Formats: sequence, C-alpha cells, structure tokens
Amino acid sequence: RAARHAFLKASEGFDITTRVHPSAMGPDGKPLFMDVTEIGDRKAKTVLLLMSATHGAEGYFGSGIETGLLREGMLTPPKGSKVLVLHAVNPYGFAWDRRVNEDNADINRNSVDFADPPKNTAYDKLAAAISPRDIAPAAMTAANVKLIEYLKEHGAFALQEAISKGQYKYRDGVYYGGAREAWSLKMLKDVFAEVLGGVKKLT
Repeated sequence: RAARHAFLKASEGFDITTRVHPSAMGPDGKPLFMDVTEIGDRKAKTVLLLMSATHGAEGYFGSGIETGLLREGMLTPPKGSKVLVLHAVNPYGFAWDRRVNEDNADINRNSVDFADPPKNTAYDKLAAAISPRDIAPAAMTAANVKLIEYLKEHGAFALQEAISKGQYKYRDGVYYGGAREAWSLKMLKDVFAEVLGGVKKLT
C-alpha cells in the first residue's frame, strides 16, 4: 500500500490509468491494482517502457526505482516520444511477498498455448524431490539424495534447467506457468493494445 501510494503521489500531474484486480485481495482484505503512468506525447512512436513486480516481491525494489525517477523528474521524454511506467504487474505477489500470482503461476512463464503447454519431462522425474510434501528431516534428506543423483548423472546446468525452465502440470510446484492466461498478462496485453498500438520503437 505504501509503495503504491508513493508511486501515485510521484505521478501527480501525469496521465494515470488504474486497473483493479477482479478477485484477488491483499493481506488487508482490500483490492489490488496495476497502475500505469503515461508521460509525454500520447501519439508518440518511440516509447520507453518501465515495469515493476512481474515477480511480485521484486516490486519493492522496482517500485522504489520508478517512484524515485518520477520524484526526481528523470522521466521527461524528448519531444515526440513518451515514457510508460507500469507499477505492480503482479500486484498479488507484491502484496503477499510472493514471486508468483494468486494461482501460484510465474507470470514470466504464463504466455504459452495452454491447449498444448511446453513439456518438462525432467521436472516430472524430480517433482517429488523438488517440492516435497513432507519436510521432516528424513524426507528432506531423501529428496536431496535424488537431486544430487540427478546432478551427478546429468550435470549442474541440467538440474537447474529441470527446476527453473517452467512446468505446467504441478499446480503446487515451483516455476509453475499456470493453467490459463493470468490477469496480469491480460492487463499487459490490454495496456499494449490501448497505449502502444501505433508505436514504432519500444525500449
């Protein structure tokens, strides 16, 4: 709440558009928002795009940068261009101190064909060890043994890829891409269509 308040205050005098999450709430039981500040020529063909909190908890740092740049007047675009500042792409993750959204989905891995999502057979083999349901010491030791065996057989990079490249089968697992297009991604597409439709150069 404090980060959003500071961002909106720093954005005073510019065009601000707010999108309200239709279902997710913050820890305080209040609605969540994605805010967009537009600075400069609305019809500009050249745009600088800044975004924060794609991975929610990273929003503290990203929001601070955005707000600081706005406060210091460092986002004044040259004539014929504009700056677009998106605050809290993933407001749920930001509010709840989580990397993921309300569906445990990683927004960076959410833009896929959900009728035929990417496969991750390595994660399939290691799912129980990557996200064990039992965290008793013996269970954790067994999980680590399995991961170490995979590392020794396939190498560190293969293990890292198995875990982090994304998966679409285990809703309570890590780097889950979701089962449907997330609200955050829908809103990004909405912003792009509404504000960036005629843009020729996007940075």
